[in-house]
Amino acid sequence: MSSLNILKYPQDFLNQIICGDTIDIMKQIPDESVDLIVTSPPYNLKNSTGNGMKDGRGGKWSNAALLDGYSHYDDNMPHDKYVEWQRNCLSEMLRIIPNDGAIFYNHKWRVQGGLLQDRHDIVDGFPVRQIIIWRRKGGINFNPGYFLPTYEVIYLIVKPNFKLAKKANSHGDIWEFTQENKNGHPAP
Repeated sequence: MSSLNILKYPQDFLNQIICGDTIDIMKQIPDESVDLIVTSPPYNLKNSTGNGMKDGRGGKWSNAALLDGYSHYDDNMPHDKYVEWQRNCLSEMLRIIPNDGAIFYNHKWRVQGGLLQDRHDIVDGFPVRQIIIWRRKGGINFNPGYFLPTYEVIYLIVKPNFKLAKKANSHGDIWEFTQENKNGHPAP
């Protein structure tokens, strides 16, 4: 960690965008100090066997690489390395949330080589309380052999004392809202 910029908690973290290795940054956050984490990691899209993105069609995409922000990230890890990385990320997240904290972990299911990748290999052993379906009201489809993907999954991973805010439990587990797409981030 000698080349790592050491940050001071909380002043260097509050209302800041921090660029760096997510695990290295989280290791600088004290135990049980973040109440809620909402995250959507890179999906390892270039390590895909049939998504049709390899030809690079699409406004924010070029040769299956997101432009304007992900040009330095190849999104093509061997699956076992990707799973290990994501499990390490989730372990750090679990460490930094308190006993009543929660992680909303948004990911995409896909079929690889005829087999469903439902991300069980990533979340196995973590305290998943519920699966929420995010119906996006839109999407991108580069492949004429597939239906337009319009949903993703959000795993609610919680510590034992987590409770929803008052009356929140009356909401269903299918959330329908359009993804934001009028900002500078390549994958809003």
